[in-house]
Amino acid sequence: MADKRAFAKFDVGYLDNPKMLDVLDSSLHALCMHFASVLYCSQHLTDGIVAPKAMQRKTGGSDADVQILLESGLWHTPGHDCENCPQPPANKVYVHDFLEHNRDSAEAKRVSEKRSKAAKARWEGEANSNASRMQSALQNEDVCNAEREREKESVVTRKKPAHRLPDSWAPNDTHKAYASTEGINLDFQAERFRTHAEANDRRIVNWDAAFKNWLLKAERSKTSTSSPWDQLGVHT
Repeated sequence: MADKRAFAKFDVGYLDNPKMLDVLDSSLHALCMHFASVLYCSQHLTDGIVAPKAMQRKTGGSDADVQILLESGLWHTPGHDCENCPQPPANKVYVHDFLEHNRDSAEAKRVSEKRSKAAKARWEGEANSNASRMQSALQNEDVCNAEREREKESVVTRKKPAHRLPDSWAPNDTHKAYASTEGINLDFQAERFRTHAEANDRRIVNWDAAFKNWLLKAERSKTSTSSPWDQLGVHT
C-alpha cells in the first residue's frame, strides 16, 4: 500500500551546511525552528510561508532565535532582497529556497487528485469485477436449477401415471388361463376386484398386473367353477 504521509526534502548534508553550522553554533533552538518550518510548510502546503511565532511555540524558541535565522538568510521577512525567493505577507517569513527543493501546493494537489482518481478507478474496477463474478455465479446457479427442474420433469414424464380402473377393463387371456389352471372363479373374482377398486377409489399404473396379484390371493376351493362331480372326475 502506498504511503500517504507528507514528506519534506532534506539534504543529507543538512547539518554540514556552513549556514546551518553557524546557526548550530549560535542556538540549537534556532536550528530546530528552521527544521520545523520546513516540515510545517510541506505538511500544510503553504509554499514556504510560515509564521515565526508558531515555530517558536513548537520548539520553545525565542525572538533572538528568529533573528539568528533571518541574519543567516534561512528565513526572509517582507521586503527581503533575495532574488530566488518570493515575498512573504506581513507577519510571516519565507523559508529560503523552499520551492526549489519541495513541490508547491498546486503540484501537491494534482498528485493527490491523481492518486484519488487512480484509487477510485481501482475500486470501481474491483467492484465491477466482483459484480461480474456474482452475476456469473447467479447465472450458473440458474442454469443448474433449470437443469435440475428438467431432470425432475423428465423423471415424471418417464413414469407412467396411475389411473382409475377403466370401465372397459376385463380379465385378459393370461388371467383366464391362470384361473382355469388354479380352479378360481374368474368372474366372481373379477367382480370383487372391480367393486374393491371403485369403493376405495384405487389408482394403479398397471391394472392387469394388479389383478394377477389379486388372483394369487384368491381362495381356490370356495371359488372354483367346477362342480363336485367334476372335481371327482365324474361326468354327468
